Amino acid sequence: MKKAAYAIAAVMLLSASVMPTASSADIISEDWYQKSVELISENGENPQKELTRADVALLICKALSLQTAEIGDRQIQTESSFEAKSFLTSNGDTIGYWLFTPRNANENMPMIVYLHGSHGQGDDLSTVLQDEFVQMVSGGDFDNTPAYIIIPQLPSKYKSWRNINSELIDMIDNTANTYHIDKSNISLTGYSMGGTGAVNLAADYPGYFSRIAFLSGSTRNVAETASRLSGTPIRAFVGSEDVIVKPESAVALIGAIKQNGGDAEVTVFDGADHIAVPSLVFADKGAGLINWLIGES
Repeated sequence: MKKAAYAIAAVMLLSASVMPTASSADIISEDWYQKSVELISENGENPQKELTRADVALLICKALSLQTAEIGDRQIQTESSFEAKSFLTSNGDTIGYWLFTPRNANENMPMIVYLHGSHGQGDDLSTVLQDEFVQMVSGGDFDNTPAYIIIPQLPSKYKSWRNINSELIDMIDNTANTYHIDKSNISLTGYSMGGTGAVNLAADYPGYFSRIAFLSGSTRNVAETASRLSGTPIRAFVGSEDVIVKPESAVALIGAIKQNGGDAEVTVFDGADHIAVPSLVFADKGAGLINWLIGES
């Protein structure tokens, strides 16, 4: 609760008009000032007695992890962030992942899980940054999107995403619990190998994800996969000239889901090859697909 009190003090100080010559002791009580100095000192700063209230407020925010206020069990992050993280699995493996936190993050927000293609696989998390969607996330295109985005990396020792499906679910659960995510609004998407991975993960855990969108992905068993996914809204995006992952599988899967009464649509980009699909899907900076994934369209 001590951090909560400091956070409230910081917010009050920042919201007040700042007098450049006024010391913090003129604005808040000496007791609060000493507590502020204590917290600042604990976090490696060397405060001077004559600090303006703005100085104190900003240093408190810095001490509370870069503009993040903790009030009770709720975190409010005023600025977006894109951070490298790792998850230790139950079998002792480590899965690296990127976590995007939106502006003004709060509890009960949606979360999007994105699985990269084969080019992102490895043990160096920076490799994932080659992905077009990941570049958009890290570049700030989704700063105002009210959702977390988690982007795991498939370790080099595995052949496909399906090899770590249970570990992925554990990682998603852990992240959802840590950041108080709305577990009824966790969606899944992916491209190429990640598109196929998204289909397989959702089929192995039917009902876990609120919505699924896959780009240039496929499935080997259309009928069985369709029966598992018929209860979840799903969108597919493929190129008519894709010779790496031929579009027929995705078209057949969507058709089978629709026959089962499911909410499914496929977009076939005429003349597009495998590599062109992400650029076409995200031509609107991803607004259409992202809004659909979090249930806002």
